[in-house]
Amino acid sequence: MIEMLKVKNPKAISDLYDKYAPALYGIILRAVKSQPKAEAILEQTFLKVLQEIHTYTHAMTFFSWICSIARTLARETQVQSVSEKYDEEVFLLDREQISKNYEALTKDMDRECKEVLNQIYFQGRSLNQTSKLLGIPLEKVKIQFRSACDYLRNKFHLEGKIPFTALFILLIHA
Repeated sequence: MIEMLKVKNPKAISDLYDKYAPALYGIILRAVKSQPKAEAILEQTFLKVLQEIHTYTHAMTFFSWICSIARTLARETQVQSVSEKYDEEVFLLDREQISKNYEALTKDMDRECKEVLNQIYFQGRSLNQTSKLLGIPLEKVKIQFRSACDYLRNKFHLEGKIPFTALFILLIHA
């Protein structure tokens, strides 16, 4: 089958799909928990298998190799979804209102967390853009952003007063 797939034999492609699609779909669906996403990733998996078939070595079983492709695509989709969610939430804030209280609210905040918060809320940058601009890994940006939100949450809890826009930030990132 592998040799026939390398020459793009239609029968081999059909057999590949018939043999592996149900199992792969189950694996992908468990990872992404969305039928439309799982169907799209399944399609991408088979396309990638056909594009990359020449790189397959017998170091692992053919099914394991296909599963690794499917899992990688599913993970990438999940990471992208989380990033897009943060990007969408960032633009929901009333930047002018919160900027009035920004200095007072963040005066004791860690400098790096404050810079990440500043880039996202006041400069309108996404997490990815902030990562590139500051030259730090995306995961660290997410951690610093979460730390900044936790700092604000704790600060508000201690002070007891929560301006509307700050409450909105805390609710989004709770």
